[in-house]
Order: sequence, then structure tokens, then C-alpha cells
Amino acid sequence: MGDLFNSLHIGVAPGLDPNVNNIVAATTFFSQAGATLCLVRVETDPSDRTQMRLTVASQDPNVTYEVKEFIKEQVIDIPFGRTPVPTPSPAVMGLTGPAAALAGLI
Repeated sequence: MGDLFNSLHIGVAPGLDPNVNNIVAATTFFSQAGATLCLVRVETDPSDRTQMRLTVASQDPNVTYEVKEFIKEQVIDIPFGRTPVPTPSPAVMGLTGPAAALAGLI
């Protein structure tokens, strides 16, 4: 989860929460109205990794809602144990020559 936040430019602040299973992070949202600090907390239960609680807070309710929804979308897209779907190679599709070269790019 920390890697996900870092990839989203949300800085993880280790040690702020006494529970080592929780993650606290922060980011600043910039708009025409100015900068808005946004704090994020993710609570997890190590005995049940299928659930988590996401808390997002800022001074602007619109920023709070949008950051929360954005993080939720990213978390839902994380592949957990999914097997990748194999892509057929150009040779398997019966293509040769330039068609095979183009099919390899897709």
C-alpha cells in the first residue's frame, strides 16, 4: 500500500500511527483556490486482509471526496493473485511477414 501511495505522489509518514498495521499519508492538492492539505489513513486487520478502512480528511469536502474516490479506484485495480491472460503470439494466430510484425506491437 505504501508503494501505491508513493506512485500516486502521496507521501507516507511512518511512525505517526502507533498501530504498525496502519498507514498514515499526506498530500497537497493545488487548485485555483490555493493549496489544500489532505491527510489519509488506512487501517488494516492482519487477520483479515480482505477489508480495510480508508479515512481521508481535508478542509475542502470536494477535495476529500475526490481523493478518497481516486484512492479507492487505485486499490480496486491492484491485481491480487490474478493470473495474467496469455496473449496469442503472431505465429499462433497464423500471421507471417509484416502482419506478424504489426500484430506483435498490439
